[in-house]
Amino acid sequence: MASLFTAFLISCAPSIATVTRARGRTTSQADASVDASDARATDGGNDASATSAPSATSVGRARGLVTRRGVCLVRDGARLRLVGSSAFHLQEESARRALGWTGSLHTVRRTFERAQANGVRALRVAAFNERVDDAATIQSALGVLREPGLVALDRVIAEAAERDVLLVMVLSNYWGDYGGFPRYLEWLGLPSDYDHRALAMREPRFRQALAGYFSAIVRRRNTVTGRTYGEEPTILAWELVNEPRGTNLGDGGLTFAGFLHELAVAVKQAGARQLVVAGDEGYDADTRGYDARYWNHLDDRLLNRARGESFRRVVSDPAIDAATVHWYPDHWRVPNAMAREGGARWLREHAAIAAQWDKPVLFEEFGLMASRHPSLEARRDAYEYWLATALSIDAVAAAMPWGLHWNPDFHERDGFEWGARDGDDDPYGAIVRRFSERFAADTRLDGCTQDERRAALAP
Repeated sequence: MASLFTAFLISCAPSIATVTRARGRTTSQADASVDASDARATDGGNDASATSAPSATSVGRARGLVTRRGVCLVRDGARLRLVGSSAFHLQEESARRALGWTGSLHTVRRTFERAQANGVRALRVAAFNERVDDAATIQSALGVLREPGLVALDRVIAEAAERDVLLVMVLSNYWGDYGGFPRYLEWLGLPSDYDHRALAMREPRFRQALAGYFSAIVRRRNTVTGRTYGEEPTILAWELVNEPRGTNLGDGGLTFAGFLHELAVAVKQAGARQLVVAGDEGYDADTRGYDARYWNHLDDRLLNRARGESFRRVVSDPAIDAATVHWYPDHWRVPNAMAREGGARWLREHAAIAAQWDKPVLFEEFGLMASRHPSLEARRDAYEYWLATALSIDAVAAAMPWGLHWNPDFHERDGFEWGARDGDDDPYGAIVRRFSERFAADTRLDGCTQDERRAALAP
């Protein structure tokens, strides 16, 4: 299956053209076209609003790329373990900042300030925006990229580099937020409802459209730092799809894994030097390695042979550098009484499978709905337990609770937000800060590979 998709990718390399301006010179690249109506925002992003962005000389501190050694992430010769979160709004707010929305300038700065205040060392950010009616959009039509939206993303990367916050760049979304799969399928004239969405993974035009956009983003030259995105050291990883699903594929994850493999190859062939992760949640049609009796009792929909996803197939793919795991017991209809222990088991069992292929794990989204778990004390206990579990597993390189927010007066519908307040006024900030210090203190490089682990066990 892997060789089939690789051969397909090589045979139908994206042919859409793009022109990107970088520091006063025009560079022709393959994969997407920049909307000419936005030429005023090119030429290095030297519009009037650019003065608030970090300068090219102020960013890009002497830090190396994050690499992988077995189950360990490594940076500058030391093991990297971290606590992070997600901030999908940064590109959107950065674009609005460039358009002169003073509130958006505050939002971008405040988000990074709150990340640093809470010990958050990495943020997942949206590196896509297909909302065609939004001035912040990146892709206004299939293969047509708008420079103002791209310059906004340039500035997010530069701001993160200035503050030494790593980024996981999410390249697309299975859901409709910021456009996502439904927008692509609308452009291609394909069904976009939930029951049909995954079936598009078999459609060559859809795969080619995603691969073309991914390649264009990786090859883009940042108008602030002067580097291509594919060589930016502040980018920890490229995430292919946020929470891809295999609904109604019915082939044990073959299509699902092959689809993600093809996109991973496209990112690497475009010149990405960073890690590549899939973005899947952990669903698996292959039940080997899991406590089937426990999961069948909890919810047999999460792991069963009828699923169209396969965590095992994805993590075993050489083109995927690290595993991703999410845990949302409320959305997955896990009984409240089993949510705490279920999250720890979900992480432990997936990490054990990932370690079989010497892959680290990013526990990149988890949370509890305040409406279903009204006791803040109980929610704090669950978060602390999940973070402690993550810390105890060598293969878990990052734990990233969902919902870092910048506005202390904001209340999300599902009650996931945290981090905007100080001290005990914040739901989880103190817990995150404490575990951030403990993760950061683990710089050991012994036992990262299977060979090292076997040697340590030898008499």
